[in-house]
Amino acid sequence: MNSGSTGIFRNEESSESFSVKASTLHKEVVKMPLPPRIVKIDTEGSESEILSHLRQLVELLPADVEFIVEINPELIGLEKANAIIRRFEDLNFNSFQIKNSYELEFYLTKRDKDHQISELSGPLQSQADVLFTRRPLEEICH
Repeated sequence: MNSGSTGIFRNEESSESFSVKASTLHKEVVKMPLPPRIVKIDTEGSESEILSHLRQLVELLPADVEFIVEINPELIGLEKANAIIRRFEDLNFNSFQIKNSYELEFYLTKRDKDHQISELSGPLQSQADVLFTRRPLEEICH
């Protein structure tokens, strides 16, 4: 019954669970020989908790660090989803939506890169991959 997604929340589809040791991202980054320049976060609804130490994390990373975060307001709620975006914007990151239908065919089809990313305008209403960067859109697309 595994749909391929995992998370820290109870799922009615599965009765199995187990405990794992966990740490925070900002505590793990200091252990790395080289800090990452790109961080991808897709944690099935735990993004807000993971990014609760965003300011400390950003201080440990290169100035040109970029984050790609899958945010799903239908899973975590509109307020939490948009609070993630505001948290990045408060640290001078621009936010851009990366086009993604989340369907298998989407990943198998070649597309024009200029139509893959757009400025995030207004509050996020539905699931999206969001790029947080300090670069402007023109620099990203060309």
